[in-house]
Amino acid sequence: HESNPNGMYKGISYSWLSCGKKPYLRIVIPNKDLRFTALNIISSYNLKVDPECKIKTASDDTGTYYRKVAREYQIPLSWWGLISDYRYNFSAPYYAKSHHCPHAFYVHIDKFRLIDNFEPLYKIYLSSLFTHDRALMLIWDIETYDSRGSGNFPEAKNDMSQVFTICMTLHWKDDPIPLERICL
Repeated sequence: HESNPNGMYKGISYSWLSCGKKPYLRIVIPNKDLRFTALNIISSYNLKVDPECKIKTASDDTGTYYRKVAREYQIPLSWWGLISDYRYNFSAPYYAKSHHCPHAFYVHIDKFRLIDNFEPLYKIYLSSLFTHDRALMLIWDIETYDSRGSGNFPEAKNDMSQVFTICMTLHWKDDPIPLERICL
């Protein structure tokens, strides 16, 4: 690949449909907002021109951005990774854009690597931190009764329907002993 400071790459694309090589121009865009803007411009342009003049895009995926990045950089989404030289909230809180995420870590892709050997980490951390899924589970159950019979779904507006138990447990995924249990 040849590259320049503007984030554009020239290279050769290997087509799966033919044995020939096809030239392409790769444009690297720094964030999803600019990427979506670029895709919208290309899409609008393509609506106005003849089919032979259309711009073909190899990656016009407008789905979840983290999945696109993970796919392009071959980052597994369900394995242990190590980040270094990161910035927390990068001087402007991420939730200024999304109130769903008050914490954000910014890291360059070169500062992320998969952990394929845990032995050095076992000297620093408990091995159970890496070998057990630490997902927190919240499970609830609502027990109901309806004297009209089992084929009828209990409804609050029906005097024959009753809720007699509402239970909830909070526990670590691999631990059968709940951290908290609430039953009404």
